[in-house]
Amino acid sequence: MNLNATFLKTVNIFRELPPEDLQLLADQFEVRELPTDSVVIHEGELSDEFFILRSGTAKVTRGKFGEDVIITSLNPGDYFGEAALFQNVKRTANIQAVEFVTLLVIRKKAFENFLDAHPAAAKRILHGMLKQLFLRLQKTSAQLEFERQGGLAQNPLQGFLS
Repeated sequence: MNLNATFLKTVNIFRELPPEDLQLLADQFEVRELPTDSVVIHEGELSDEFFILRSGTAKVTRGKFGEDVIITSLNPGDYFGEAALFQNVKRTANIQAVEFVTLLVIRKKAFENFLDAHPAAAKRILHGMLKQLFLRLQKTSAQLEFERQGGLAQNPLQGFLS
């Protein structure tokens, strides 16, 4: 396996792929390097690219640059833009390099071609993506509930008493 295929094995949505599928998938990605403060994607733009952060760190923000709000940070192995693989939607956030970053980038058409040619791998990838989506939804729901409760940690006994 080459370096990118070995790295893909560490990305949670690709962990279940066998080495030969990882290599074939890795061959579909392009490597993109960007310096500190580079904008990877702009909120509101259309794109057909999916990104995996191979090295460096980036930040996710919403709003106009200079007035933006930081949502989270991204580290090696984190990915973004997966919605672009399935539908034509505008980006919901900005992604900006905090330091020099190396990205693996795949276009929608290349991803679709890979899935069509490798149905067993497609099933594993889509299962991994759905699993991560559900984990993100659970986390978001918990955060919303925390905020709904006024930012106060819920009393563990409250569930038993209601």
